[in-house]
Amino acid sequence: MAKNQNLWLILAIICTGLVLYLSLNDPPVSEEDINIPHFDKFAHVIMYLGFTFTWSMALAKLKLNAFFVIALVWAVAFSTILEIFQEQLNPNRHFDVYDIIANIIGVILGIIVAKYYMKIER
Repeated sequence: MAKNQNLWLILAIICTGLVLYLSLNDPPVSEEDINIPHFDKFAHVIMYLGFTFTWSMALAKLKLNAFFVIALVWAVAFSTILEIFQEQLNPNRHFDVYDIIANIIGVILGIIVAKYYMKIER
């Protein structure tokens, strides 16, 4: 395994842990503290952009065929499962279909950024 390959896989695993932590625990700040309407949706987009970008890069370095499709399916499934089960795992969290939509937007942006990064990396 090349050094760069290990780095992307490690970053993807760290990003997964961070997403798990942020999704299953109480939010570190409330929307009222930030005073920006729907700020949590922006946070979801950014979180899943990073999640999908790092997994796209890790899967690409592993030379998996159709790695963008794998990253897309993995990220959407992961976010949807987390959204469904977070309510059972933390009574202060609740299911929100708009969170899933924000997650999917982040996933799509993550793939776009990964494609662009790979193009300029060559």
